[in-house]
Amino acid sequence: MVHTILALKLVVSIYIIWTASKNFDIAASYISRNLPKGIKGPTINAVASSLPELLISSLFLFYYNDLVGFSAGYATIIGSAAFNICAIPVLASWIYFNKSKSSSLRINKVIIFQDSIFNLISIIFLGIAFLYGSISIFTSLVLISIYLIYIYFVFKFRTEDQSENHETSNLKDGDTIKRNKILTLNLFSFFDNKIDARSSIIVLVLSLLLISISCHILTISCEQISSLVGINLFYVSFFIAAIASSIPDTFLSIYDAKNDKIDDAFSNAFGSNIFDICIGLGLPLFVYVLLNGNISLEDSVNSSRLSSYSTVLSSMSSSYLLLFHSIILLFMLSFVTSLIYCLGSFNKFKSILVLFSYGIFLYFLLVI
Repeated sequence: MVHTILALKLVVSIYIIWTASKNFDIAASYISRNLPKGIKGPTINAVASSLPELLISSLFLFYYNDLVGFSAGYATIIGSAAFNICAIPVLASWIYFNKSKSSSLRINKVIIFQDSIFNLISIIFLGIAFLYGSISIFTSLVLISIYLIYIYFVFKFRTEDQSENHETSNLKDGDTIKRNKILTLNLFSFFDNKIDARSSIIVLVLSLLLISISCHILTISCEQISSLVGINLFYVSFFIAAIASSIPDTFLSIYDAKNDKIDDAFSNAFGSNIFDICIGLGLPLFVYVLLNGNISLEDSVNSSRLSSYSTVLSSMSSSYLLLFHSIILLFMLSFVTSLIYCLGSFNKFKSILVLFSYGIFLYFLLVI
């Protein structure tokens, strides 16, 4: 019975995250419709698709208020990052191959290369912080700064390349949307499906509230699964919370692939990763460290969660090694997949190669 309730909570929370994110996306797109595309792409669109990762990492960090919370939030971020750059582009490419009856495709190597560089830089810096064994206010500020530099870089050099890449690209005042109210939790149905400033602001707030509640249910469910099954919360967060939070990114890329916007489908995955690592981790860490001081990655967790001194020592070594090894594995995976995407045309063989790389990443992560 407990397992059934947990499974139901997971399904419901994941479904609400997905549907509420779509409402958030439409509302945010209308409110920001006059922003330059180069700014909107990596900001509003990134927030719309990556909001769950930000909320989940924040909830884990402040709920546990210790190294366990940071580790679980971090696991969600890197789990989502690995899924984003491997599973999402491959899924999008397969949809494109099936639709176009083609066995290969060409993607904008310049965009992929630029996004890959910023993605790798953010991972490298986080790895350096892990190497020093402490997360400080400096760490969080540098992560946030990397994202701001990325936004500037995109706006400065790639404005014309940024497209809206989803159904809300040309929203105008008074437009309507047609979606089933019950199945998709269409919040605009309360306003006769009309999109204007008033309805968008209210829907934006309601969507944020729904996503926050669902993410809270998801984090609590992950903790319960960890306790029930006896699996490290890091791994539960890595697989369940990470994949659940990646659903908006997945459907966004699928939509792009179906509409022949394959460059958007690929770049969305990398852009989301930069947001997740730099803002999804950086922003909650900034607030947490500001209020509570530095996070020592070699400190033990709260004594109330541990039963003996030997357990404390074990937790210190295993937690630190898991964090450090996982960031190295993520860097290697990101580097390899970036090379695969950037060299030559992307075909079915390369898509299998990417999934194989993802499988190796998961194997080495699990055997640490």
